[in-house]
Amino acid sequence: MKIVIIFIIISLLPCCSDIDSQYFNGEIKEVNVKNVISKNINSTHVPIKGIATGIIAAYDSLLICWSPSYPEHFFNIINIDTGKEIGYFCKKGQGNKEIISTNCISQLFKKNDKLMTLLHAPNEKSYLFGI
Repeated sequence: MKIVIIFIIISLLPCCSDIDSQYFNGEIKEVNVKNVISKNINSTHVPIKGIATGIIAAYDSLLICWSPSYPEHFFNIINIDTGKEIGYFCKKGQGNKEIISTNCISQLFKKNDKLMTLLHAPNEKSYLFGI
């Protein structure tokens, strides 16, 4: 019995060491939250005439919706101000200027005054610019 007790005590000794210093050795600084600027955002209800489903990206007055459930295209563009559908892009298929699959939009940018995004078409092993 004494051997078991000695074994337990020896097993517990490493647990009492200060190993936290191995993981963080920096200085902890308090942040003054009174200097943080916050803004109140008001939401507006916009009725949409069209199919707005899937993963949605917003840019200015546009909603760009990505969904694999759209019948012929991957993306649908809707004007937020009017609620009307502008159109579809990125045609599905295996023909010319068609793709089998694509990712959703992660970033929008302007190039030569045109709104663009970089899309990855993994089955075609390529990237393409959309919108």
